[in-house]
Amino acid sequence: MASCVVFLLIWHPSLQNLRPTLANERYIVERCIGRGGMGAVFLAHDEVLQGPRAIKVLDPALITRPEARARFRTEAVAMSKLNHPNVIRVFDHGQEGLTSYIVMAYVHGGSIRQLLRREGALSKDLATSLCLDVCAGLQHAHENGIIHRDIKPDNILLAQTGALLTDFGIARVWDTGPGLTRSRATLGTPAYMAPEQRLDSRKSTPQSDLYSLGATLFVLLTNQDPIDLYEPHARETLLASVDPALAQVIRIAVDADPTQRFSNAQAMAEALEATRDEPGSQRSRPTMESSEHTAEEHDLEALHRLWQSYVTPQHLAARGTAGATYADPGRR
Repeated sequence: MASCVVFLLIWHPSLQNLRPTLANERYIVERCIGRGGMGAVFLAHDEVLQGPRAIKVLDPALITRPEARARFRTEAVAMSKLNHPNVIRVFDHGQEGLTSYIVMAYVHGGSIRQLLRREGALSKDLATSLCLDVCAGLQHAHENGIIHRDIKPDNILLAQTGALLTDFGIARVWDTGPGLTRSRATLGTPAYMAPEQRLDSRKSTPQSDLYSLGATLFVLLTNQDPIDLYEPHARETLLASVDPALAQVIRIAVDADPTQRFSNAQAMAEALEATRDEPGSQRSRPTMESSEHTAEEHDLEALHRLWQSYVTPQHLAARGTAGATYADPGRR
C-alpha cells in the first residue's frame, strides 16, 4: 500500500498530506522535492537514524522496462560503492512492492545549475573550488572503476562542505564490457559529452569524464553552453573571455584526443591548483609564515562567507527556492 501511495505522490501533489513509508516504516515520506526523467525525489525522515533523507524513486511508467530498472539498480550499486566527501552519500536502496528506491543524503543547497541561474557566471575562485571538489570525487570514483558519463552542472549539488557529485544513473564499471549500453548507443548530455562518447558510450573512459568536467568549468566561468569545445576554432572563440590560466586547463581537458587530456582527475586538480599561483590571478595561496591577515586571506574569507550564505536554508528561502532544496539530477 505504501508503495502505491508513493506512486500517487509523483503526479498528485494534493495527496502529499498522506505519509507513506518505505523499508518497513523506517522512512516516512513527506513530500516531493524534485523530478527528473527517471523519476522523482522525495524528502523523507529516517526513523532509525533520526534525520532527513532524499529518496529517489523510479518513475512508475518505467517499471515495466527492464533496461530502466537495471539502470536504476546500477546507479544504486555504483553510488553505494563510493565513500567520499565529494560524492553524495547513499544510505540504502531497495524494492518495496512496485517502488524501486535509493535513499541518499539530503542536501540543502540545490545544484550548480540552480546557482548559475540565480547568480550568472561564477568568479574564478568559486568555479575553481567547485571543480576541485568534483575532481576529488571523480578520482575516487575512477579508482573504484566507475565512470560517471554525465558530469554537468545539474549533477553537482551544493552542500555547506563543498560540491557533491550525484546521479550515477548512466555510470558503468570500467573495462567490464558494454553493460546496459546498447550497441553504439549514446548516453549522456550531448553538449558535455566527449567526442568518443558521442559516437559510442561504450567507449567512455575516465578521460571522457574529464572532458565533461572541462566543459562544466567553461560553463561555470561564462554561463554559456559548451557547444563544440573539442573543435579548435570554436574553442578558441569561446575561451576568449576566460582567464588565460583556466582556459589552458579547459583546452587540455576537452582535447578531441583522449590521450592528450589529463591522465586522471588528480592531474587536472593539480593544474587547477596551479592557476591560483598564476600572475594576475584573483588570489594567491596565503603564506604560512605570515601571522597577519593578508588581502588574499580576506578574499578567501569573503568567498567562504559567500558560499555559506548561498547554501543556508534562510538564503534559499529568500530566493524562493526553499521548496527545491534537492535537485533531482535525472535525464534532461
